[in-house]
Amino acid sequence: MGYPHRLLHCDLMNVPFTIDAESGMVRFPDLRLELTPQMSADEFISASSSINRDNLGANDGWQRYQLRSALPQNQKLGIFLVFRHGQLCKFTFLWSPVDASWDNWSEEAENARTAEFKDVLATHLGDREVFPWGKAKVDYDSKTGETHILVDYECSG
Repeated sequence: MGYPHRLLHCDLMNVPFTIDAESGMVRFPDLRLELTPQMSADEFISASSSINRDNLGANDGWQRYQLRSALPQNQKLGIFLVFRHGQLCKFTFLWSPVDASWDNWSEEAENARTAEFKDVLATHLGDREVFPWGKAKVDYDSKTGETHILVDYECSG
């Protein structure tokens, strides 16, 4: 069945983030959260203390977190973050209607979301994906059936 078109289309006033092409800083104003290249895990913990945050575990210097939050306009936001040796390496995020589930998922709706996310990212970054601070792109994960935005700060170590 899919989502009604009005729920898929987010005008730029309702997009839950901004990204600065020069610095790579991503702001989530509704969460009062800013993510930056080389952000430390301690800075992230402090900045996200009032957000629904899950520690997804660590191994071999890698640490993962997940944030979930309600947004205005009957939307929700999910962010999955990966740190390496205490430094933010990359994160993915997506926003969707609050009632999004497998029960109302459709390939047509997900394709529309992919196109929307690409339009939104292009509004912020133009047609580039690679920057001095890393990469940003829209990606569809066929295993989860989700479209998300990937920001990769390409940390080393």
